[in-house]
Amino acid sequence: MDKLHRVEEAEYAIRALGFRVVRVRAHEGIARIEVLPEDIPRIVQPDLAARVARAVRDAGFSHVTIDLLGYRSGSMNEQRGAPPNP
Repeated sequence: MDKLHRVEEAEYAIRALGFRVVRVRAHEGIARIEVLPEDIPRIVQPDLAARVARAVRDAGFSHVTIDLLGYRSGSMNEQRGAPPNP
């Protein structure tokens, strides 16, 4: 499965769990999940976190992480040294 398909599948699965805004950023085999900052306490609840992790791993990622800064447009540019979009 290619990278874009894995990302799309993971995002679809997380949305199906009730998250309205979600981005999955792929870093090799690692999925970095971004949700709205107000959704972070919910996504890290143990039962839901386990369901999210299972869904993302089923999409083809070996590791699953939650970005504690939450969703922000342009966050992939941060690692390249460019400022994120506000």
